[in-house]
Amino acid sequence: MLAFSNDVYFGLIGDYTRQYWWFAVLFATGIPVILVSLRNFPSLVDRTIVLLLITALGLMGWQLYFLRFTGILWIAPLFALLCCIQAVTLLLKLRRPTPFGFHLATTPMAITGTAILFCSLFLLPVVNLALGQPSAQIPYAGLIPVPTLAAFTGLLLLATGRLSRMLYIIPVLLLLAEGLQSYLLGIFLDVFLAGLGLLAALLGLFRKSPSTDHRPTKDYTPD
Repeated sequence: MLAFSNDVYFGLIGDYTRQYWWFAVLFATGIPVILVSLRNFPSLVDRTIVLLLITALGLMGWQLYFLRFTGILWIAPLFALLCCIQAVTLLLKLRRPTPFGFHLATTPMAITGTAILFCSLFLLPVVNLALGQPSAQIPYAGLIPVPTLAAFTGLLLLATGRLSRMLYIIPVLLLLAEGLQSYLLGIFLDVFLAGLGLLAALLGLFRKSPSTDHRPTKDYTPD
C-alpha cells in the first residue's frame, strides 16, 4: 500500500499543473508541429525535441519529486535522480548533428510510435476530461511521469539513427514503478498508458539498429 491517498496525490498534481500548465501545452503541441513542419531540417528537429524532453525530465525530477513527493514517498529522490540522469544522457547525445533522426514514417515501428505518442499527448487528456476529471488533475505529458515517459519511448520508435539500448533502461524502470503506483491508486488509464510505454521500450530494445552507411567499401569496383 502507498503512504498517501488519491486525494493527496491529485492535490499535488493539481498544484503542479496550475503552476506549469504552459509547458504542458508547449510540449503537447510543439512535438507534432516540429515533426511535421521541420522534417526537412533533421538536425533542428532532433535538437528541439530533445531540449523539450530534457526540460520535461528536469521539471519532473526537481519540482514533482524533490519538492512535493519526498515527504510522502521515500523513493522519490531516487526517481528524481533517474530523471536527471536521463536528461544528461540526452544532452550528451546532442554533440552529434542528428543523433536520433526523428522522422514520421509509414513503417510498422514508426506507426506504433506515432500511435503511442498520440495517446500520450492527446488521447489520455481527452478521455480523462470526458470521464469528468478536473482539468488541473489530469496527467499531462511534459509534466507527469507516465505520459511523459510513454511519449518519450514512442518518440524513440520514430528515430532512424543508431540508439544505445541504455536510453531505454531508465524509462522502463520508471514506467514499471509509476505503473505500479497508478495501479495501487486505482488510476487505470495511467496503468494502460504505462503499458503502452513499456511496449514501445521493448520494441525499441529488440529492434535491429538501422544501417546508416550504405557506401561501397574500398574494395568495391563497379562492373
